Amino acid sequence: MEDPAGRATLSERIGIDPGRLRVGESRFLLSPRDLTILPRQGSPPHPTILAIHGLGMRIETFSRWLQPVFDENWACLLPEGPYPLERRLGGLRQIGHAWYLWEGDTPAFRRSLRQSEERILAILPERAAAHGLDPTRMVALGFSQGAVFAGSLALRSPERFRGLVIAAGRVRSRFSGNEAGMAPRWPVLFLHGVDDDVVPIEGARESAAELERAGFDVTFSTAPGGHIWSDAMTRNLLDWLLRLGL
Repeated sequence: MEDPAGRATLSERIGIDPGRLRVGESRFLLSPRDLTILPRQGSPPHPTILAIHGLGMRIETFSRWLQPVFDENWACLLPEGPYPLERRLGGLRQIGHAWYLWEGDTPAFRRSLRQSEERILAILPERAAAHGLDPTRMVALGFSQGAVFAGSLALRSPERFRGLVIAAGRVRSRFSGNEAGMAPRWPVLFLHGVDDDVVPIEGARESAAELERAGFDVTFSTAPGGHIWSDAMTRNLLDWLLRLGL
């Protein structure tokens, strides 16, 4: 039986001939949650925001941030990342979640990214059928690490979406394994705090310029503050969704 991918990488790291290594993998079933919030008004099927949280977050936190959006005609589907991550919040510890395991652009990172993408693509039609979501009117929104993941997901499966929102993050098209120019040119909104010291605004502007060169309809909106979702971001998002006309 052939060893799983990664034996060559392990060989390099520990300095042992790969012919002497036998790598095993144990499969654990992770059951991350997802939350669907239906709009106050409008009848199904509902246009839907697929909202991808940031590194170490939980869906409770991200849903509170996006609460003003739920008063509109949009439904919101908030999945939780499959990789548990312990965080310290003051004197407390909390288990948050991640969308991929980053230690550089390695095969293991790409596998973790693809596994998360596969899970999301599997639950989209299930939740659409169960909750009256419109799969033909879906926008992907990601915050921070979730923005990288949402960008990769949307570029790899462009037929699933009608728009993309990158909040406090950037698009790394090389992670998608697909050139940005090969995707449909749906609209893209960037939301970024001018004082963001986690994802500098220059990196987000570079991503926006790359997508513009590929023919996407890009809107870049700045907001006061740092690496956080703000009221100004909510207003800019709602204005953009209104112009999107879904």
